[in-house]
Amino acid sequence: MPNAKFLLGQLVVTPAALMAIGDSGQSPTEFLYRHMQGDWGTVCSEDWKLNDEALVNGSRIISAFLTLKA
Repeated sequence: MPNAKFLLGQLVVTPAALMAIGDSGQSPTEFLYRHMQGDWGTVCSEDWKLNDEALVNGSRIISAFLTLKA
C-alpha cells in the first residue's frame, strides 16, 4: 500500500469492533489504511507516542477509531 509507514504483522480486532464496523456500513479497509498510514485514531497521547516509537523499535502498535454510527 502506498504511504504505509510499516508492514503489517498480526492483526487483532475485537468482535464488538467488527460488529460496530458492520453496523456503520463502513469497510474495515478504511480503518486499516488509516492505521497503516500512522493515523492512530482516538488513542490517548501516551499510546500515540508509543506507536510512533514502535515505528522505529518494532514493538506493538494500537489504534482505535470511531465509526459513523458510534
